[in-house]
Amino acid sequence: MAAIAASIALAGDKSDLARDMSINATAIAAAGSSVFAVRAQKVPAGKRLVGFLAAALFSWLAAELAWSYMLFVLDIDPYPSAADLLYLAGYGFAAYVVFSLYRTLAARTQETRMVLLVGAVTVEALFLNLFLIQIVESAMGFGTAGNNNDPVVLAISVAYPLLDGALIVPAAVIVVGYRSALIDKFSIIMLVAALISIAVADTGFGYVALQDRSAEGAEWDLLYCLSYLCFAGAMLNTYSRLKGAKTLSVKEQTAAGLI
Repeated sequence: MAAIAASIALAGDKSDLARDMSINATAIAAAGSSVFAVRAQKVPAGKRLVGFLAAALFSWLAAELAWSYMLFVLDIDPYPSAADLLYLAGYGFAAYVVFSLYRTLAARTQETRMVLLVGAVTVEALFLNLFLIQIVESAMGFGTAGNNNDPVVLAISVAYPLLDGALIVPAAVIVVGYRSALIDKFSIIMLVAALISIAVADTGFGYVALQDRSAEGAEWDLLYCLSYLCFAGAMLNTYSRLKGAKTLSVKEQTAAGLI
């Protein structure tokens, strides 16, 4: 709890280095806790699922460290840069986790699933109207005269909220249509909270970057810290629940939808 409080306090600090280090610290906590969660898995399906999430977290950790190295050691602008390739690679691993959970945990009846999907798509449409359209309009010059029209910056700034939205939609269905299987509901809620936090941070960061303003706002850093803390909470909760638990039989795994 003290580490969490310190991380959040540093995220609100005016020092860019302090905020960046707090993001790195929470990313390390998330990636490190995922190792324990992987080792605690009792079935191959669970080990594979959590392993992919661990790969996503380690990819994002590598991106955060690369970002810090370029910004504070090489003294160059890390946006866009090779760090973005690591960030984007992490989305591939995270997508496998989210869509695997969707297939395993979503509501069984077609009617209920359709209702949940319609609701999720509605949320996605609202997300696009509030954030993504503003980014595109600013990049095309409909906003202020000082907009950044670099096509690489535009592509990366739009890619992040698009990918975030693609993950949030099935995640929302998972939460509402939850049934017991690979991961308990608290961990799933924490994962969704992490995705929402990182989606808002990515969108805000991309918007101010396209506006040619400093994209180093403390509010986005705080959200990135919050997302990693939620990931860490999900992984530690998974580990604590599985530690010492018995290995499920084939019949129990089949009933839970694991195989």
